[in-house]
Parts: sequence; C-alpha cells; structure tokens
Amino acid sequence: MNISKNLVNAIVISLLFFAEAEAQAQTPATLNDKLALYAKKHAAPVLFLHFDKTIYTSNEEVWFTGYLLNADSIAAKAHRTLSVSLIRGADRKVVAQKNFVMDGGLSFGNMSIPDSSAAGGYTFVAYTDRMNGKDPEVLFEQPIVLKTTNQPSIGLTLKLLDSTSTVGPVKTLLKARSDKSILLIGAPIKYTVGGSKKPVLAVDAQTDVTGGHTLTIDRKLLTSANHTLRAEVKNGKQTEFIKLSIPVKKEKPIVKFYPEGGNLVLNMQNRIAWEARDAGGNFLKLGGVLFKDNKLVDTLETNSYGMGVFYLKPEAGSAYRVAILQNGTIDTSYRLPAPMMNGPVVSVAQALPKDTLVLRLLSNEQRTYRLLLHNYRSEFADLQVVVPKYGRTVKISTAAMPRGLATITLLDSLDRPCAERMFFAGYSDRPVSDISSDKTSYSMREQVNVKLKFNTGDAKPTSGFVSVACVQDNRLSAKNPNNIETYFYLQRDLQNLPPIDGVFGNDEVRNRYVNDLLLVRGWSRYTWTDLNKVSSTDTIKNFNNLAYKGSVSYAGKKLKKPINLTSMMKDRIGMISTDAAGDFKMSENELLTEPDKNIFLFINGIARDVPYRIKLDDPYDRTSKRLADTLDLDEPETPGAAENNRSLVSVEPGLATQLKQVNIKSTTDNSLYGREGIHRQNECGDYVCPFNILNCPRHNNEPGNTEPIQGATYAGGIVYTGCKVFKNGSAAPDNMLKVSGIYTHKEFYVTNYNETKNGPPDYQSTIFWKHAVALNDKGEADVMFYTSDIAGKFRVVMQGVTDQGLVYGETSFDVKKKQIPQQ
Repeated sequence: MNISKNLVNAIVISLLFFAEAEAQAQTPATLNDKLALYAKKHAAPVLFLHFDKTIYTSNEEVWFTGYLLNADSIAAKAHRTLSVSLIRGADRKVVAQKNFVMDGGLSFGNMSIPDSSAAGGYTFVAYTDRMNGKDPEVLFEQPIVLKTTNQPSIGLTLKLLDSTSTVGPVKTLLKARSDKSILLIGAPIKYTVGGSKKPVLAVDAQTDVTGGHTLTIDRKLLTSANHTLRAEVKNGKQTEFIKLSIPVKKEKPIVKFYPEGGNLVLNMQNRIAWEARDAGGNFLKLGGVLFKDNKLVDTLETNSYGMGVFYLKPEAGSAYRVAILQNGTIDTSYRLPAPMMNGPVVSVAQALPKDTLVLRLLSNEQRTYRLLLHNYRSEFADLQVVVPKYGRTVKISTAAMPRGLATITLLDSLDRPCAERMFFAGYSDRPVSDISSDKTSYSMREQVNVKLKFNTGDAKPTSGFVSVACVQDNRLSAKNPNNIETYFYLQRDLQNLPPIDGVFGNDEVRNRYVNDLLLVRGWSRYTWTDLNKVSSTDTIKNFNNLAYKGSVSYAGKKLKKPINLTSMMKDRIGMISTDAAGDFKMSENELLTEPDKNIFLFINGIARDVPYRIKLDDPYDRTSKRLADTLDLDEPETPGAAENNRSLVSVEPGLATQLKQVNIKSTTDNSLYGREGIHRQNECGDYVCPFNILNCPRHNNEPGNTEPIQGATYAGGIVYTGCKVFKNGSAAPDNMLKVSGIYTHKEFYVTNYNETKNGPPDYQSTIFWKHAVALNDKGEADVMFYTSDIAGKFRVVMQGVTDQGLVYGETSFDVKKKQIPQQ
C-alpha cells in the first residue's frame, strides 16, 4: 500500500492503545470469570470509516479511510481486505461495491457513485475479509443522502385522490411518462408501505392505458411508523422510484421513564430520566405535568433531544402519572413504574468524572452491598459497602481506568443485582485539537494553509495520524454523523443517538447531553442476565477469511487434467494453475491492482471459439448482497417525500453551467453542485480528461472524459501505448474473464492554481482529501490546498488515532464569489 515504515509503526502503536487499555481484570472470583467469558464472547475489533462527506451527488467520487480499532498487531494481520458497498434504501440493491487493501489495521480507498443512481437514502456498508462463520467479524454502516443533476428517465407523479378524507380506505394515483413525456402503458409497478425489509403492504401492479394506476390501501395499516408509500416503476432497463408520505391519525408519543439505578424506591428521593419519541422514532420536545393521585405536583419537559429529568419521593398508597401537554391541554397520560418497598438508590451527580466518581447511596434500612466497578469486559474494583439508613457518599478513583463507558453495579448478599448506573470514565481525557486556517475568508482558486495541532491536557505533544477532508459545508449532514470519537465511545454501544453537532466538549450543553444520555440508555446493550448466562461454549468462534475460488470447464464439463491460466494487468503478468478438475484459487497478492484497473484471466494460446469457460466466484459480491437483504437499513434522510420525482433533481449541474456575467450581490453559495454528462473510458479503464491529461487523478470519472487514442501524445509528453487486452474493443469471450481486483490506494489530486491559471470551471465540493497525515514530534501537521469555483462555507474535518486516544476536530472558512461589475 506504499505506506512508510514509520507511519505503519505509528498506526500499530496508536491502534494498540485501544486494545491494551481494556486488559486490566483483577480479582479472580466467579463473577470475574463470567466477565472474562462475556468479554471473550463479544471481543472483536471495531471498524470505522471516515468519509469525506455524507451528502453526495450521482457520478461523484467518494474518498475514505478505514480504521480497525481495538486490534493488536496480530489481530490486525487477520484483516487483509476491506470491502465497501453502497446499498440503496428503497430496494436494498447494491449499486456499487469495491475491495481495497487493508494493511496494519488501515485501508485507503475511493469509489465512484454510478451516474444512473436515483436520488434518495443510501448506506455504505463496510466489512473485512475476516469472517466468524458466515458473518463478518467487523461491520460498519454509514447512512448518506444522494442527490442528482440528472432528469429521471421516467417521470412519475404520486398523489392522494382525496386528501381531506380521514375515514375509509386511502386511494392514491400514480402517473408515469417517459423522458419524452410519452404515457407509459403497462409499466410494471412495485408498491410497498413501511420499511423495505418488512413492509406492512406489498403490491405488484402495472400502469393502464392512461399511464396511471390507482392503489387502494387499508387505512388500518397506516401508522406513524409505517405511513410512507414507495413505488418502483420500470420501463425496459430503466427504473425510477417515488414515495409519498400519507397523513395518518395522530398517535400518542412513546414515553419511557428511567429511574436512576433502575428502580423507584418508596420514601427515597429518586431522580428519574424520561425520553419522548414519536412512533417513527423521532425525538420530541414535550411538556408534561406530574400527578400524584390526580393532584398536580410538578411540571416537566424534555429538551430538543427528547430527554428530560425530574425528581420524585414516592409515598406508599399513592399512584403517579405524567400527562403530556399538547397545545396547552392535557393529551395522554403515562403511569410511572411502581416503587419498591426496599432497595438502594444510586445517585451520581456527575457521570463524566475527571478522575473520581462520586456516588450517593441511599437505603431505607441499613444494608451491606457488593459494589462492582466494571465495563462488562473487565473489573476495576470490587468493594463491600455498608449503606446506613440515611445514606452515604462513596468516592472511587477512575484515574487508571480506560476511557469510555463503565458501570457501577450493586449486588445483594446473594450476588443479585439490585441497582446499576452507567458513567463515562475519562470523558475530558482527550487530546486537545487546534485546527486553524491562515485566513477566515478566501477568494476562488486561492491557496489555503491549515495547521493541525494536538496535545494532551498538560500540553504534552501527541503522536499519531489523521485523515483530513475539506468539503462544502452543506455536504455534511448532522443527521448522519461520521465521527470516529462519538462512534467508538458511544454510538456503537448506545445506538441511535439524538442528533447533536459534536458530542464531546467541555461546554454545558454537551455535558448535559451526555449525562442525560447515560441515564436513558444505561440498559441499551449489556444486560446482567446475558452475563450470567454466558458459558465457555459461547466463546468458540469459527474464523475464516473470504477467498476467491474459480473453475475452468470445457464444453460445460469439468476438466480431466490441470491447465494454466494467465492473469494480466497493467504492470504485470502472472500464472495460475488449476487442479485436475479445473478448480483454482486466487490469493490477495494475485488480485492486487491499481485503482479502477481490471485483471484479465485467459488461457494463453487458445482461440476465441474454443469452448473453454472461466468462472470466478466473488465472495464479496455474494456477502454484500446477503447483508443488503438482512441488515436493518433505513432511509434516515432523503431529499423529500416528493409527489413528483423530478423535484428530486435539486442540485446545480455544476460542470455544465457557466458563470453568468451579472452583478452578484450575495457572497455565499449554498447550491449543491453535481456532475453532468458522459464519462468515457476504454476496457482498461484509461481515459483523457478535458485538460488533455492521461488518467488524470483530479478528474477521475469526470463527464467530458474521452477514451485515449493509441499512439497519441498527451500532457507532459506521455504517449499512450494502447489497451492490450482486447482488439477493437471487443467483448471478452467465455475463455477470457475480466475481474475487479483488490485495489491499492490512490492519492487525491490537488490542483495548483498558482500554476494552472486557466481552465474550465471547477465545482468540486471536496477540495481536499488526505488519507493519512502523520503528526510530527510536536504533535503538529500542515496541509495545503486550493479553493474551487464554489463560494460559501467550507469545513475542514480531521479524525484519526493517536497515542493518547481517538481525535476529532474541525474548522470552517468562507469562500467569496467573484464580484463582476454590472455592464
């Protein structure tokens, strides 16, 4: 992968930080043995991919760095290939898939989004070749939004026939026209209501002589969670999608209560967290009132993240409920959990301790408890605590604990859990990042210098590496965050976090957010019941690595003796031998090739019409399709529940649009620029960009690219020697096979506008990407790039690993539009 030895060493040291930090088990007790088994059962590296952005347009290039965390050097060697697939949420189709080299727990890659991809919600699904049985050992999902500049090949409209009716069945009308506005008659339609994995309704139909179809839906099937009608319409090889959000009867919010420690206890002051969502899972800001025996005793509210906290001292014989206020009137009531007669109450005022966790333990009678400090993988303290009737305060040092989620569990004399509280150890122990650009405002095509600096809280420099992106600010969605620190420490365990612009920080808003989150999500993933059930048989794993297997047949029959295959790629030729039956395997080294360059397998010296046939099973293609069918892939954000699919064409066709000679008053531009036109390359993947550069890395997959001509001379005096695989561009015969290999990485090309003064407009929304930037001995690094022809706000995002932990940081600057005098 052409990574320097020093960088590889830095990577291994940094990634080891996370593996070694959790290897601190202590007392050899039965419970500790259970923790060890539980940890071994769930032990696995963590995969994270940093993408350059989370909102793309069709035909754009995607850049990413893959990080394998929690893996020591031996474990990292077992992961040799990273596979990345783009899956469409509407029909779970894999629209793009590529494989990349992984070395030392790191993978660099890029891939193009197909120009034919329809607008909507998609998910990047990534995994490595390391499997546990049939499932990947590591898996990462990143939702994105795809917008487009292309007019749809089929014009669709979808609407309610009677939008005022609230009773009886729901009727919708779909109309379909070709791109030439001709009515489509007999076009196949697939309707679904609800999720694509388990829809509540699925109907096949076709358009009538008017190019339309009326669908009748039982209103009882429609709920807040399942009220989106999706339609897939085909016309020959063309497919388009449309969806319609159908109004439903208002449903009551989903409200849950979480007493701190797990239970309400009579005659004790209890802190209670509560969470409110709608039936679709969206977090709700609500007001409510607390009643005791139908007497109002308090007013409550959840914040914009759907979380809130209140206090209650329950009394025997009284009933408690919370009534939700809607438009100033009481709507729905929810009963609180019944309080226990006896039991401990755990109170943690600050669940983000710097170095000492302070617990307040209350009990309505004196009792002795066993207090465990652990993270369901390792035990850090095991204490006997006497709690008098009026309570006591316990202070526990967390300075030596690894950074991350941890739990306090109180057990009774029979080692049964009776209270539990989650906290975050070392919340503030994170490298301090300082990212700054040399200016806050730039002109178009101006040089930008950015300095990265990282150190510990005591200003000690930190070593490591980061990936860095600079993108148009409106290409990053807060609803689909891509943050290595948040993902590793919170999201992978607690799931579905309320959207917030950065979780970690020392400000009051973020501290409150995480404190509330730990109150309502303390039981989201690990349970004491699962811990007690674990056994040694649960730790047995069936590891294997995906492998390419192929076969050669003759006239449809197995061979009777071995045969040699030739593998050809741009810079080398290899030989692969089959066994007597014609079966063969290809190793990772035999599959390595440059980005976007194919490998060709053929039997040397055999004519095209000789009936040999080569087949190769791509295990990644098969695995990606299975994951697309089984994973819970939602469409978290789409361009809108449009009644007309042409309204989804919401971006500017940047490369086809010239700047007009007008007086521009605004200095910002929030347009989304995409690529429009046809990209051409030959069978070898070679192309010439509009600047006459052969295989230009800056304009890969660019509209306007053309196929190179053998013998022609291009920029820099490079003579194209030709594509030597097929003559006259003919398709491969059965005894010749084109294979998408395992790609090495490609560097992002930075145009130097100090040297390139002229040229066509540059509407690249990603103006800089670097897979891995190493920090020097002062914890610093510098990057340089140029702005494009897009004005407005740009954001620099860096994230990666250091010897002091994971890091994430960002900064922004503005690019001004050219001021053209009015004529």
